[in-house]
Amino acid sequence: MPTEELNGIELHYEEYGEGPAVIFLHGAGGGTQIAWFQQISHFSRHYRCIVIDHRGFGTSTDPEHEGPTRFVDDLEALLNRLNIERTALIAQSMGGWTALGFAFRNPSRTSALVMCDCVGDLDWPELHSVMEELDKQTRDIPGLDRAYAEDFPAREPAMALLMRIRLNSESFPLPEWLSFNLTDSRSNLRYTPTGIRIGPDDLAALTVPTMFLVGDQDKIVYPEVVRMVHEHLPGSEYVEVEGCGHPVYWERPEAFNHVVGEFLRRHLLS
Repeated sequence: MPTEELNGIELHYEEYGEGPAVIFLHGAGGGTQIAWFQQISHFSRHYRCIVIDHRGFGTSTDPEHEGPTRFVDDLEALLNRLNIERTALIAQSMGGWTALGFAFRNPSRTSALVMCDCVGDLDWPELHSVMEELDKQTRDIPGLDRAYAEDFPAREPAMALLMRIRLNSESFPLPEWLSFNLTDSRSNLRYTPTGIRIGPDDLAALTVPTMFLVGDQDKIVYPEVVRMVHEHLPGSEYVEVEGCGHPVYWERPEAFNHVVGEFLRRHLLS
C-alpha cells in the first residue's frame, strides 16, 4: 500500500495493471480499500489503474483539515511524483470535485473524463436552485435509502449490507476498528468548496472528452441536474442507467464497466 508524502500529508494510493493511466476518484463513502474492487479487476487488464484515498479519507492524512480545497493539488502532485504526464479520470460523487477541477486546470493532461453520479464543484446558481427544489422532494427519505435504488437491498442483499458497512451510518453503527475510514471523514467534510470556481461559460469551453453517467433513481445528484450540466458541455456524452441509484459503479458494475470501457477504448486505445 504505497504512500507518498506530498503537500504536507501522507497520500495513500494503489496501482494495478499496465497501459494508459486511469485514475479512480472515490466519493465521500469510499477509498482504496473496497470502493472500486468491481472495476479494478476489469480495467486493469488494459490500463494502469490507480486508486487513491483523498486526504482525510481511508488512510490518507489531513492534519490541517484542508479537505477538498487541496484535492486537485494532491492529484497534480501525485501524478508528478509518478511521472504520469496524461491520464483519464473516473470520478464518483465527491470525486467529481477533484476530477473536474483537475481537468479545468490541466486539460492537456486529461485524456478523458468520466463523471459518475456527479457534476463537480460548479459556480452555477441556477443549477443549485434546481438541486434545492429536487432536495425538497426527497428530504423525508432516510439518508442511506436515498443512496441506492429502491429494490437494491432485496436484489443484492450482500452488496447493500457491504455498502452500509462502508458508510458506517448511524442506522448501522460500527466499532471504530471496523471502519474503512480511519478518520471521521464525512463529518469533517462539510462539503467545503474546492476553491476552483468553474462557471457555466468555463464548463462550455472545456474540450476534454467527457461522459456523464447517472442512475435513473439517483436522489443525491439527480438525473435532471446531470443532464443540465451535460447539455451545457458541447460534445459530452450522457448515459442514464435504469434501475440504479447514486452509486452506479456499485449497483450495476457490469453496465458501468461496459459503458465506461467503451468510452475509454475510443479515447485511450484508438
